[in-house]
Amino acid sequence: MTGPVEKIENAIDPKLLAKGNRLRTAIRFRGQHIPPRLFTDEVNHFVDLMELKLQCKFIYFHSVFCNMKPIPDIHSAAVAKGEHSYIDPETGYQVFTEIGLQARGECCGAGCRHCPWHHQNMPLDKRVDRVQQPAWMWERLPDPDTPVSVLFWSGGKDSYLAACRVCGEDARLLPKSDMHEDSRLIANSNLVPISDGLDDNQQIAECNLVLLTTFDARLRKVAHQEIPITGIVSQARALDLPLLGVPLTPGDDWAERVALALQLVPKVSQLVFGDLHLEHIREWRIDALKGVVQALGCELAFPLWHADYGDLLDELEASQAQFVISAVTHEALQGRVGQPYTREFALNLPDGIDPFGENGEFHTRVDFDHLHSQA
Repeated sequence: MTGPVEKIENAIDPKLLAKGNRLRTAIRFRGQHIPPRLFTDEVNHFVDLMELKLQCKFIYFHSVFCNMKPIPDIHSAAVAKGEHSYIDPETGYQVFTEIGLQARGECCGAGCRHCPWHHQNMPLDKRVDRVQQPAWMWERLPDPDTPVSVLFWSGGKDSYLAACRVCGEDARLLPKSDMHEDSRLIANSNLVPISDGLDDNQQIAECNLVLLTTFDARLRKVAHQEIPITGIVSQARALDLPLLGVPLTPGDDWAERVALALQLVPKVSQLVFGDLHLEHIREWRIDALKGVVQALGCELAFPLWHADYGDLLDELEASQAQFVISAVTHEALQGRVGQPYTREFALNLPDGIDPFGENGEFHTRVDFDHLHSQA
């Protein structure tokens, strides 16, 4: 089938096309004399046709990309038809579907987009750059016989505070090399009430954490936080905690991807979030994960919900971790990426900016490098 661009090319007389090419060649070299004989009505017509061709190309590609179905929808349609592959509309490459890959019988370890085995045969050192499906990101795995708390970890201060509160009222998560040899925690008590909606007497008998991080499958970064997934893996390694990576592509259903990831966790007791006070975010999580919670028989926990900011700053200062501004969205904070997040920073922000950046004004990253340098 002939498209609009091809029709224009076919309408140009070959002699005119050659004359136009000579004109383009002359123009290409700055300062070169352009023979007057080239400036004819025919050449002007040629230039008009070339401009129209470019416009048609823009309109054509714009329509393709604007009307392109999300990859998850294309894949679902192909699977519904029993097809083993489909054509990626953006690249033109052939992509195996989940059923096409299942026909192989095992994971090939290449990082296929729809790998049904969660990249189990991919070398761990390749997963940071290549996983397209939820997968464990390093060697540490949870105990299959012990229920765990799955913490939605973005790599910043709120995630860190939520982890500490789940693990104990005075817990401080520290890198493995800086902790007691028999424990991942320095804490006065590892019995802590599960907050928000549960009775004060309900407790976790032991702190068993799994970190779960969603990230952009193409950019390999945590959205908004601007933390590379390599940084998240480094944090998990430092804390000696299992990490589930959940890559997201445009069109993915967040709850479905999370549910897929949680299939890799043998036993889940609760899903933990570091939300502070945004009701609409909390309600969205509860609604989106309703089916997941019911299927797993677990709870949702919000250990920082409506916590006093002064108390949270005290907890940050009491920890040995450091916190750095990783991204900003508010105009008044431009140029402050890389600055330490401290009590002074939080209490001296311009009017209208939440001290914890709860409205998305800024984001943070937790660092432990200084602890290693002091060792």
